[in-house]
Amino acid sequence: MAHGHNSNEKVVYVGDSRIRKRKHTMIPPDYTAFPGKSEAFIPNFLLKEWMVGCVALVGFLVLTITHPAPLGYPADPNTVGYIPMPDWYFLFLYQFLKYPYASGDYVVLGTIGVPGVAFGALLLAPFWIRARSAASIAVRSLRR
Repeated sequence: MAHGHNSNEKVVYVGDSRIRKRKHTMIPPDYTAFPGKSEAFIPNFLLKEWMVGCVALVGFLVLTITHPAPLGYPADPNTVGYIPMPDWYFLFLYQFLKYPYASGDYVVLGTIGVPGVAFGALLLAPFWIRARSAASIAVRSLRR
């Protein structure tokens, strides 16, 4: 049929595909002749990795159950001396709002404008550096 050399060959399709059925099953090679060199990925290596992952997960769960996270005292809405602070990864934005050009009437500029420009510059830095290096290569090639 289609691409076979023998026109009398019977073609057996697997499911709805156009892949011919193999006459023999694919058996992974025997690695006993090569001790310590390699092993079959699916039954041997992957099973070992999953078992190590399960042991690590169970160990972590046991640790979190036996030693719960230390919590502070419950929140009291009547306390006026408590000043809420942002987490450590937002502290630079909190400190930035103390400057006069980023607070008061300019609070939108301090909360959205300047951090947006800074993070946009960080996002575009790889492209800018690549463009600069490509431009310097072009200039060096023109000087030759």
